[in-house]
Amino acid sequence: MLDDKDYDLDKVPSSQRRRDIRRSFKLCCVEQVSIKDILKTGLDLIPDTMLRQGRPWEPWVTQWWKKYFELASENPLFEAWAAFEGNRLGAYRIDLIYRGGCLAQVIFNRAESLRMKVMDAMTFVSTREVIRRPEIEFILLGIRGRFADVPTLDRFKESIGFKRLEIKERIEACPKFRVMFQSDSVCRAIPWLLKKFYTKSYSADALCWAIQSLQDQRSTKC
Repeated sequence: MLDDKDYDLDKVPSSQRRRDIRRSFKLCCVEQVSIKDILKTGLDLIPDTMLRQGRPWEPWVTQWWKKYFELASENPLFEAWAAFEGNRLGAYRIDLIYRGGCLAQVIFNRAESLRMKVMDAMTFVSTREVIRRPEIEFILLGIRGRFADVPTLDRFKESIGFKRLEIKERIEACPKFRVMFQSDSVCRAIPWLLKKFYTKSYSADALCWAIQSLQDQRSTKC
């Protein structure tokens, strides 16, 4: 989270990150864009980002995000920022503005553009401009991924001035299937089968995470 209304380059805690941001201004530009523009040129950045970060991707995932972007483009609560390397889209972020807060819902980037420090430029400029709006009290730069642990993402956020907040998540099972998930043997068998036969499936990873969450909640109650 970041809530400093005077956020600027001197508030970036990492000296290396400050140098990278200054360098990025010479290599790329950042501007607020239409989400409809993202739909035209940004879908290929989805598998690029997810596969590079070790997150499962399937073609339907891109279609899911495409539908998300289409709906967001019609909702005034959503806005987008993008970084360009020349005329080429290098990174973009879609934010939800609601009740005094800005939540970065989506961040995708192109691997070939990372050397231009497009993420440094986009994150810094958009954060500085958004937090200075009178109606904005804080900015949240996403939550830790459920299915892939990417420590470099957390380090990047903190190095540019965001603070880490601890949150709790809870998942509820459909009553019809809840009894099944109370069985230790079933909870062990399902993830084993999924990981053995569906190693690159986003849905399989999601189900494994859900089962583990239900087991953790049950252990806590005990």
